[in-house]
Amino acid sequence: MVELVRLVELIAVGVIFFFGVICNCVVIRSISLARSMRGAVPYNIKNECVNLLVMNLAITDLLILLVSIPMDIVPEHISWPYGTFVCKFISPIQDIGLTASTMTFSAIAVERYLVSKGVVHQGARNAKLIIAGIWLVSWLTMGLPMAIYKQLIMDETRVECDVIWPNKYVADFFLFYMIALVGACAITGALAYCGIRRSLAKVRQIYNKERSRENVDQVSDDALAEQVLKISNLICVLISVFVICVFPFPLFVVLIETDVLANFRYNYVIYLATSCLLYGNCLANPLILMFMSRDARTALIEKRSSTRRIEATEHIRLEDA
Repeated sequence: MVELVRLVELIAVGVIFFFGVICNCVVIRSISLARSMRGAVPYNIKNECVNLLVMNLAITDLLILLVSIPMDIVPEHISWPYGTFVCKFISPIQDIGLTASTMTFSAIAVERYLVSKGVVHQGARNAKLIIAGIWLVSWLTMGLPMAIYKQLIMDETRVECDVIWPNKYVADFFLFYMIALVGACAITGALAYCGIRRSLAKVRQIYNKERSRENVDQVSDDALAEQVLKISNLICVLISVFVICVFPFPLFVVLIETDVLANFRYNYVIYLATSCLLYGNCLANPLILMFMSRDARTALIEKRSSTRRIEATEHIRLEDA
C-alpha cells in the first residue's frame, strides 16, 4: 500500500514539475514580450505594476518547483545527499516562496482595488520596490529562522535535513504565522474584490446619469471598467485556488500537533496528498493565467508573427541578392 502511494506521488509530482516549469516559463516570457513590444501589441501602461507582480509570482512558483521538489522527494527514498549548506540556506526556498506568493497575491489585490478607486497607477519602479520588500520580509520571517534551526540529523542508517525548534512555542508560532498569512491573503482578496465591484457599480451609475457626455468617452470609460473587472476576476480565481491548494497542509499539521489525527491510519496518505496540492498550485497559477489572460496569449501570437515576418524578409533579401 505504501509503495503504491509513493508511486502515485512520484507520478503526480513529476507531472506537476514538468508542466509547471514549462507553463511558468511561458508566463514569464509572455509578460517580458508584452513589456518589450509595447508598440506592436496592446499594452496598457496602467497594468505595469500588476504585470510585474504576476511575473514575480511566476518566478516564485518556478523556484519552488526547481528547488523544493528535489529537496523533498529525493530524501524520501535515500539519505540526504546535499550537505549542510544546502540544508540550511537552499532548502528553505519553499517556505520563503510560499510567504512571497502570499504577500504577492495580497499586493496584487490591493493594487487592483486602488486602481478601481481612481488612484494613480504605480509604475515599474514602485512595483520593483514592492517586490524587493516582499522578498526581504519573506527571507527575514521564514528564511533566516529556517537557516538557524535547520540541521542535519544523523542516525545509523541515514541522514535527514529537518527543523529542530528550540521549543514547542516557537514551532507553533511559525505554523500559525503561515496559517495567518494564508488567511490574511484570502480576506484581503475578498475585501478587495468586493470593493472593486462596488467602485465599478458606482462608476457605471454616474455614467448612466451623465447623458450629456459624448458617446465616445463613455465607451472608452466602459471599456476601461470592463478591463479592470476582468483582471479582478482573474485575481479572485488565483487567490481562491491558492488558498484551496496551500491551506490543507498547515491545517493537517495542526491536526497532527493537537492529536486529533494522532492515531489515524491514513496520515501518510493525507500528508502526500496535501504536499501534492501544495506543489500543484505552482502549476495551477500559470494555467489560470494563460487561459484567462488575453494579454499573455496576444504577446506570444504577436511574437510568432513578428518572427515569421523577419524570416520572410530575410528570405526575400537572400533571393534578391
